Amino acid sequence: PMYREEERSVFGKAYNQYSGRYKAPAKPAQVRWMASQKEHRFAWFLEDDVFFNGDWNKLFNTYYDSEADLFTTWKKMQEGFIARGHAAKAWYSWSPCDAGTAAIKYHGIVALHRMSKVLSEKIVRFLLEGKSGHHECVIPTLCLVDQSCEMELISQDWIGMMRNRPVLESTDLIAPNKMYHPLKEICDVGTISPSCTPAGEDADTMFAASSTSTA
Repeated sequence: PMYREEERSVFGKAYNQYSGRYKAPAKPAQVRWMASQKEHRFAWFLEDDVFFNGDWNKLFNTYYDSEADLFTTWKKMQEGFIARGHAAKAWYSWSPCDAGTAAIKYHGIVALHRMSKVLSEKIVRFLLEGKSGHHECVIPTLCLVDQSCEMELISQDWIGMMRNRPVLESTDLIAPNKMYHPLKEICDVGTISPSCTPAGEDADTMFAASSTSTA
């Protein structure tokens, strides 16, 4: 289990920005867990409202041999980010992000991503130094401004729709072997996938399961 107060006690004020709009403990707990690993070099992490209409193992195994520090579904530079018709400067989390420079920051949707132990250690050090920022800025920016850190995008072949809002409906999930986000009522898609469960019910389980998909 992940607890807000436990993660806040570790990271202090840096927790408030990094954890995101809802101050959830998942993203801080993730990097702290990964940085502490003695055996695994990489792990996949997914939010409980990500749905994949297929076999997760096929997706994960596609990238098993890659040495990339970060796999995610999408990234944009500060000046090139467009969301719902608004220019980059409209994103509320650019300014509070201490990663990168005033001119160079990145934004990435990390609802599903694979991260290395090395990058996790870098993020933990960053936060323990009192620096912070929304995790969707800190994670890709700390990697991309470091020449020793490699980031790759998950192929569009696997992506049905990955966005922040609005919430998807079950009728949107029409393509096999595609991932979707955000979906709040996964049981609505039982006719598509026999393994559906209510989103949110097994959040801790899904975090643990994704963490064991390691290389």
